[in-house]
Amino acid sequence: MQLVVFKLLDKEYALNVKDVIQVVRNRKIISIPQAPDFVEGVIAWHGKVIPLISLRKKLGFSGSLPVDSSRFIILKVNNHNLGIIVDSVTEVINFDNTKISSPDEFFKEAEYLIGVIKIGSRIVLFMDVEKLFSHVEVQEIGVVHSCVQVRSKE
Repeated sequence: MQLVVFKLLDKEYALNVKDVIQVVRNRKIISIPQAPDFVEGVIAWHGKVIPLISLRKKLGFSGSLPVDSSRFIILKVNNHNLGIIVDSVTEVINFDNTKISSPDEFFKEAEYLIGVIKIGSRIVLFMDVEKLFSHVEVQEIGVVHSCVQVRSKE
């Protein structure tokens, strides 16, 4: 299995590459009024409007605006395209899925975690993007998406 590994604060996380559409550099974010607090806004990407989620805020960490090293990971979640803001993307790796450990008691509350991966001395938390957002949150993100449209210059 291929995984996209990224950093958020001092922790490393991974997503299955099958859920990732593209990793893009930091770009201008358009704020959306009355969006959920974890929605930073939207970006235009290949002629589409992509809601952009602050993964820091979503996971309950202190939020901060993206910096030059930040990356946006464009994902397909519950048939919606959306982006998550991460501090950096470090690598794409091949990993044997039989070597993924179940989350211990400390991580039981984090339903979005599939497991824990040990790579040398590193611990990487493997996320399930489908479980990262509740049904209500997906609907809220969908509302943000439907409020904005990209117009081409004529």
